[in-house]
Amino acid sequence: MLFKKLLNIFRTKTNSHIKKGEITCTECGLVYDNTLGFFKKEANECPDCQYIKILTDKSFDEMSDNLRVIKTIRGERAIKAAKDMGLKLLELKAEVSDEFKVKYKKLQHRKTGEIITIGDFREGNGSEWKTLVNWTSENPSKFFSPYAAYVIPKDLKKGECVLINDVITNHVSGRWNQGDVYRLSKSEATWTGEDFYIDVSSYAIGDFIG
Repeated sequence: MLFKKLLNIFRTKTNSHIKKGEITCTECGLVYDNTLGFFKKEANECPDCQYIKILTDKSFDEMSDNLRVIKTIRGERAIKAAKDMGLKLLELKAEVSDEFKVKYKKLQHRKTGEIITIGDFREGNGSEWKTLVNWTSENPSKFFSPYAAYVIPKDLKKGECVLINDVITNHVSGRWNQGDVYRLSKSEATWTGEDFYIDVSSYAIGDFIG
């Protein structure tokens, strides 16, 4: 399998000394700092492997609503692997913007032990819930790596409209009067021949009050 071949090239040695907040990827053996939650615990694979798999899933001809879907990869290892495969890339830096924030609070039910995450100040005020993590926020513009790239189909024509499921550049999708500012993650875009013009309005959620 191509994925396994790429792993053999980029594989790291497994470190048996795991610190708190670190997880070992079962695919490549990388010991990864997961304090920011980039590592998918359920999948037991690191972000690098997640994006390398995008290069090997044979879905570069995917269409959605008659639009070609543009793949995004993140991390130096996935980008190097894409270059070694001869793929055409548009490399961009994933900037972090302090403008974005999404609040949340974690609660646990006192009787059942159920743990939930809420995002609305009006929720979770009952005495049956105890607070595990008080109101805080995360920044959706923070990714595990500043290196990112779009995989450009070699036959993509100037002026063609496409769908990007993982937008690299930062755009505001909407605002909530409770303080949340949402980042646009998905959008239609037009290929200019050198870059993508992001049509923010195509998937923006807009501003709302409540």
